[in-house]
Amino acid sequence: MSTLRIALIGYGGAGRGIHARLVRAAGQQVVAVVTGSRSDQVAADWPDARVVPDVDALLSDLHGVDLVVVASPTGEHVAHATEALAAGAHVLVDKPLATTAQDAAALAARADGRLTVFQNRRWDAEQLALLDLLGRDELGPVHRFERRWERFRPQPQDRWKENDEDAGGLLLDLGAHLVDSAVQLFGPVRQVYAELAARTTPAVDDVFLALHHDSGVLSHLQAGGLVGAPGPRARACSERGPRTS
Repeated sequence: MSTLRIALIGYGGAGRGIHARLVRAAGQQVVAVVTGSRSDQVAADWPDARVVPDVDALLSDLHGVDLVVVASPTGEHVAHATEALAAGAHVLVDKPLATTAQDAAALAARADGRLTVFQNRRWDAEQLALLDLLGRDELGPVHRFERRWERFRPQPQDRWKENDEDAGGLLLDLGAHLVDSAVQLFGPVRQVYAELAARTTPAVDDVFLALHHDSGVLSHLQAGGLVGAPGPRARACSERGPRTS
C-alpha cells in the first residue's frame, strides 16, 4: 500500500498530540501543516513538510495531498471543512464535526462521500471489550449503561476550549465521545435529557446526559471538571448484575 500524504489544519493539541502522532504510528506522512506559531515543532517532527500560514494558502495548492485533516478549534471546523471540500479534497474532521446539528447536516450533504469524522475512542480497550461482551451476550439484557470522564481541576486551563462558549465546552469535547460510545453500543436514540453548567469556565464544564435508546437501554453519561471522587469509567447494569471498568 502506498503512503498516504496528509495535510493538517492546526498543529495544537489535536493536530500534533493526536493526529500527527497516529499518522506516524500508521506509517503515513504529514506533507503540509497550517500553523502560525508552531513552525519549529513541525520542522522538528516532519522536516520535509511545508508550513503554510493559513488555510487559503494550503488549499491553493493541494498537489501531493491525499487527505486534509481539520484539527483547528471547534468553532472553525465547519468553515475549514467547507473550504477543503470546495477545493476538491478528501477531508477528515476532528470531533465534533460542527457546533449545531443543522451545520453538521449541511456539511455532510455537500461532502459527496469525501468527508468523515475522527472518533478515535471507538478503539479504546474498554469500548472494544464492551462490544465483545455484548456481541457474545455475556451481560444479558442491559437496562442501564453509564460512562464518565470526570476529574477535579478547580483551576481550569486558559485555553479556547474553556473560554469559547460557542465551541460547546465539555459537552462537545468529551461529550462527543461519550455519546458516540453509547450509540455504537446500544443504537439510535429517541429522547435526550441534559443538565449542563459552566461552573469554573465561560464554556460548559459540567455535563450530564440521559439517552433513551430505541433498544430500551438508558445511558447516563457524565463529564465534569469539579468531581473530587470520580465514579467508574463505565458500568453496564443488566439482569446478570453490574459490570464495571
